[in-house]
Amino acid sequence: MPTIAPGPNNPLGTRAMHINGGGVLIHGTGNSGSIGYSVSHGCIRMRIPEVEALFEQCYVGMPVYIIKQAGKPGFDCSRRPFWWGAE
Repeated sequence: MPTIAPGPNNPLGTRAMHINGGGVLIHGTGNSGSIGYSVSHGCIRMRIPEVEALFEQCYVGMPVYIIKQAGKPGFDCSRRPFWWGAE
């Protein structure tokens, strides 16, 4: 399988951050019509300028919490997913 170089022509945009090492990413996209829809492996897609700004504010090991809707519990990405089994 060929690799795709990083940069603006990459489907992940210019930045991609792993969530919990499980293959799910927060990443940019040039296709703003795909933002907010489940069209990939569970990744969270953002507009490229917004993910670039977020990238500058994050650090490796930073806790990540996914909130689907205000007032409703989301997914704590700082914990090992239950489907991986016990450590």
